[in-house]
Amino acid sequence: MEGVFEESELDWTMVRPPELTDKPYTGKYRAREGHLPRFGFTIARADPADFMVKAVENHVSSRKVRGVQLSAVASETKHPWISTLAFLCTPHILS
Repeated sequence: MEGVFEESELDWTMVRPPELTDKPYTGKYRAREGHLPRFGFTIARADPADFMVKAVENHVSSRKVRGVQLSAVASETKHPWISTLAFLCTPHILS
């Protein structure tokens, strides 16, 4: 699937979480380029959604595949409504 995106001219970020749960947003996650960070099996849907919103806002992960996993390190979000998002992959439409 990555090849389709890589060959396009789109600004994209592909996010790969482990098993998604319906637990509440934690703000405690870590991301790793290319694959999932080690030692994690589940994550709340809201946490990868938060990562995706931040990726769109700052373009740091533009044209990359990122694994997102639960972590013990806290992170704050400006988006308290993030729990309503559950997208796994989205092109960056916002500029």
